[in-house]
Amino acid sequence: MSIDHKRNQRDIAVGAAANYGGFLFRLSVRLPFLFLAGMLFGAEHYGEYIFATSFIEAIGVLCCLGFKRSIFGFLEESEVYDDPREAARLLTACWKLTLIAAMGCAGVVFIFAKSIAVWLNSPEVAHALRYLCWALPLIVTIDLFLSGCRFRRKVRYEVIARSMTEPVVLTLAAIILYLLGFTESGLLYAYITALTATCAAAAYGLHKSYTHLEFASFAAFSTAIALLRRAAPTGIYEFLKMVLDRLHIIIVTFFFSESVTGVYGAAVQFTTLLNKIGAGFEPILAPVVAQLTNRGSGEHLQHQLAKIVRWVMSIEFLLVVLFVLFGRDMLSAIGEEFVAGEHIMWILVCAVAVQSAFMCNDLPVVYSHPSRNLSIVLILLGICAQSAYVLAPKFGPIGVAMALLLTHVCGAIFSSLLIRHLFSVWPFEFTTFKPLISLVVGMSVGYFSLSLGAPKMLSVLLITFCYVATAYQFSATSDERNWIRQKLGGVLRGAIKSPE
Repeated sequence: MSIDHKRNQRDIAVGAAANYGGFLFRLSVRLPFLFLAGMLFGAEHYGEYIFATSFIEAIGVLCCLGFKRSIFGFLEESEVYDDPREAARLLTACWKLTLIAAMGCAGVVFIFAKSIAVWLNSPEVAHALRYLCWALPLIVTIDLFLSGCRFRRKVRYEVIARSMTEPVVLTLAAIILYLLGFTESGLLYAYITALTATCAAAAYGLHKSYTHLEFASFAAFSTAIALLRRAAPTGIYEFLKMVLDRLHIIIVTFFFSESVTGVYGAAVQFTTLLNKIGAGFEPILAPVVAQLTNRGSGEHLQHQLAKIVRWVMSIEFLLVVLFVLFGRDMLSAIGEEFVAGEHIMWILVCAVAVQSAFMCNDLPVVYSHPSRNLSIVLILLGICAQSAYVLAPKFGPIGVAMALLLTHVCGAIFSSLLIRHLFSVWPFEFTTFKPLISLVVGMSVGYFSLSLGAPKMLSVLLITFCYVATAYQFSATSDERNWIRQKLGGVLRGAIKSPE
């Protein structure tokens, strides 16, 4: 079957536009939550929340059994799954397997929550683990249902669930629960409430993407079990990758107090905004890469990966500038006890920017040589653990952030070399790194405006204007500039006509 490259280009462009819009909405809702969570519940309870959710989400990835990503490769292998009914049967069968795994792991965590907390040197989080373990069925349901939507190229349901429903419900639930007197466990209850709402949104998206859903049918259950063996390496890889993403938080919790973990966690939560930029492109890129890996060429694969890296950098570098220049003000707005995390934020922002930019590098390997990804993540776990063990006693939590930066830089290098080895192409081009021009311009404009004593809000507006103008001129291609002008022209024409 031939590949419709125009359709892939169109779907990625539409997905990117939806991702941009969803990210802006998520940012507008997520930032208030970051401030309110620290202000209302304090550093200690915030630290417990950060640790418990990190642990449960890592287990949730393991419970997905590798189907979250490998399902695209399985569905692309046979023309049988061009029929939405057959695709839905396989998808729901895989979901049932993950649901069984999630319930089993939830029971284990519930029974051994105290032992796990003591082993991790944080006995205070036993209650949080015992409660949040029941979020595991919700986590796997959200992941599998949204994967089904992505296979059908229905990115809007991912945006509705992840970028709109989840942050809005989380923020509102946290405020309401605090006002109702849940000052200690309010964040935990808000997290469960947000996942429940997100699960409902994901189920709605799956229902709209497939006309014939058969949740009670076990027609493809034997096929799903057979595919489990092939998905296992990807499942283990995704779990270890999640452990790698959360390992620095676990190390901080092990070495330092809950209040220090809360300060570190506040800095981490700001950096998740950058992480979501790269993660937001994976939903639409995954089915395209699966198709190119099975039936395409290395040249097209390089073009798609390089374009995504450039787009991600173009967005995230603006946040890097703002977080570095105004990080202290952001943290002080939460509370004076969080100001100590300023330098931690600087390092974490750089680390996550590197990770987010090259986040999609592992997708082609997932669909061709999944065990190779497993080798890389094991090496990175060793680098992170060893470097944190050396740096944490000398530099405190800043040392742990430095270890994470080193790990993600190595990860970007290793994944790029692996793609070069397997597909004879690099995941970037010369134009990929043009957003660095905008980064330098934005940082310079911000530094000089603050040095001259300009009001901070004026500095933010000036940085944003100069950054966007530079990115438009140097980072965007001529086709992308034409597309932007057309869209802005349409918006302006609509605004002019609306008063009539």
